[in-house]
Amino acid sequence: QIYKNNFEQLAIDSLSVPTQYKREVIYGENDYKKHKKYEELTEYVREKINPAEISYEQVDIFLEIAELSAELEKPLIETQGLFERAIKISKKFGTNQQLLDAYYQYAWKSHFWMEDFNLFEENLQFAYESIASSTNSSKWEKVLNLVTVHKSYIRLNNATSTIDIENIERNMLAKLDEIADDESRPSNALTARTHKAIYKLTTFSDVEDASVVFEELHEIFKKSGNLIGYPFEKNFQLLNELDDIFSDVDAYENLLDYMTEQSAVRDGEVKGALLNLRRGIKRLQNGHPYQAIKYLGKSFIPLYKEESRDKFILALKAIAYAYESIGLLWSSRSCLLLSASLITDNFWKYDEISLKQAEIYYSLCLTEIKLGKLAHALLWYELFLIINENISDSSFGDKENQQVDFYISQLILNTDIKEINQQSNIPDELDRLGLFVSSGCLKYALGYIEDFEREYEVTADKDHNDFLQKIRDFDAGFNSKGIIDNHDKRGVHTSFIFGCTIEINFPNRSPFIEFSTNVLSLLEGAFATCTIDNVHLKEAFLIIEVIADDDDDL
Repeated sequence: QIYKNNFEQLAIDSLSVPTQYKREVIYGENDYKKHKKYEELTEYVREKINPAEISYEQVDIFLEIAELSAELEKPLIETQGLFERAIKISKKFGTNQQLLDAYYQYAWKSHFWMEDFNLFEENLQFAYESIASSTNSSKWEKVLNLVTVHKSYIRLNNATSTIDIENIERNMLAKLDEIADDESRPSNALTARTHKAIYKLTTFSDVEDASVVFEELHEIFKKSGNLIGYPFEKNFQLLNELDDIFSDVDAYENLLDYMTEQSAVRDGEVKGALLNLRRGIKRLQNGHPYQAIKYLGKSFIPLYKEESRDKFILALKAIAYAYESIGLLWSSRSCLLLSASLITDNFWKYDEISLKQAEIYYSLCLTEIKLGKLAHALLWYELFLIINENISDSSFGDKENQQVDFYISQLILNTDIKEINQQSNIPDELDRLGLFVSSGCLKYALGYIEDFEREYEVTADKDHNDFLQKIRDFDAGFNSKGIIDNHDKRGVHTSFIFGCTIEINFPNRSPFIEFSTNVLSLLEGAFATCTIDNVHLKEAFLIIEVIADDDDDL
């Protein structure tokens, strides 16, 4: 225990042992970098972090310190204490993913660094319990890894388990089956099937018996080709590492041949798409939005892969800006929604909160305002505020609040009386979100003059009316037509594409609302490049009426 915990000097001093022993630690290049990082993070925690107010982003620092301590072979008591601290902080200030990561890393380091199997089992149990009800295959992958290590150790060392590993394994596989059967989340389902298939490989005593698993994996990879949420490259690298074990199995060779071919094709597609992406962004920067749309659009399908997810999101945001610059707001909104969905996917998978989320939610808020959809805009703005509050280095502040406040004020002042009267419950919501100017404009428009004068300490006279008219008519870079939150049985959305007015009339309920907005965005996208394609629209009006089978029953 003395040597294990680096207590040599303490023993020498306590026993007054005469010696010339001197402990000196010499770090290699990699360990030196780790030691320097360890010292920097420790200093940061000591000087910069308030223990009572630890942010979501700071939680990861405590786990990183514990991991570095283990890898630098610091005294066991010190390392264990750091892991225990990281777990407690994750419970109090972190997300479920951060707690899972803390248990997972503690278990992993306990087994491979500290060689303490009982501590490994304890943290495996906690890791399992922390996600027992999760339907996210990426989280179950960590527990599956720990269970695999546990069963291998028990088998090779003829050891006795101190936890009910059979129950954990049974429930884990049942949960993976449940996830795999959920066709509404195809990427998540195929990932669960992949995890379970790879886990089966550890149960065979004869490598030839694994053929059926490789055939199943072959089928899974074929189905995953068009899914951006499936980690193709990650699984390819994992299976490629098994070559020494299964190189004589024909099914494995066939699978690896297929994956190698697909990997090369995917790499080539991504490289070509990146050229189109760069050209599109360059054209956009040079003021040629129509050409930019063509090049950016060509990059979409090749970039629609897990390994190029960030570039695909960039392409979506760029083309959304291009659509907006030529007045095609429905197409812009559609691209921003898909971008937001992909960015938010990291939250569902890993509980991650990022500045990218705040940026895209803010952009969607502004787009909804320009479309006159006040209710949607307020929801996006509230989501933006929630995310922004949890980002320590966010660049968003009062400027963005003032911009949204002004845009909504202008939207309200351009709305007709009939629609304004439908917004009587909105002022309190605007106040709650800190949009006080737009709240005042709405109260004034609703006729709450006395309340308005008392609350804002102003007089509603001619000068004030003139000021509001200036806000209403100010050129903000887009044409504000007022609030268009439909409250009737049927709703109407419109667009204007190169001389053709398109109107779509639909039952004002889901899924017809979503269907109608998608139709408009599709038409805008299809005809967006008419001017450079020498395509001319002959009709001045296009009216689309969406009819539901049960319209007469409502």
